[in-house]
Amino acid sequence: MMRGRPGRVPLQFLPDEARSLPPPKLTDPRLAYIGFLGYCSGLLDNAIRRRPVMLAGLHRQLLYVTSFVFIGYYLLKRQDYIYAVRDHDMFAYVKLHPEDFPEKIRKLMVKFLKNSIQYVEISKMLVPFSLIQLFLNFVERVFVISKVYINLCVNTLRLKWSP
Repeated sequence: MMRGRPGRVPLQFLPDEARSLPPPKLTDPRLAYIGFLGYCSGLLDNAIRRRPVMLAGLHRQLLYVTSFVFIGYYLLKRQDYIYAVRDHDMFAYVKLHPEDFPEKIRKLMVKFLKNSIQYVEISKMLVPFSLIQLFLNFVERVFVISKVYINLCVNTLRLKWSP
């Protein structure tokens, strides 16, 4: 029975392949959250030891924050590596089995855009140029942009959650 990927080295936290990935940004909100957890753990430590919670041991609170951010940085590197390996395997499977993943026909959006543009052209002929015309142009653009955005969201959700 095979466990894990072929060539996997047990008990290795971050393989050498992870060096080719870009490092996590220091402004990553996940790192800020982990640093905040470190600050809260420093406050909790003060509360457990019956010290003034906010003022006692500022150096200790800073130590908690930096150590949590340091550990969180490497956890994020590992998470990014695991996701990159998973994505690589998934795309390789899709390349090897194209019959399981047929190309989607995207005629519906083209038909929709043609119909909406024809409708707007007809409405432009009926209404003289005025504020109503500007409003119709605005509504047309918002309508088209919202439909394109909704279609993109639906397609990405289909890609993410398809078996």
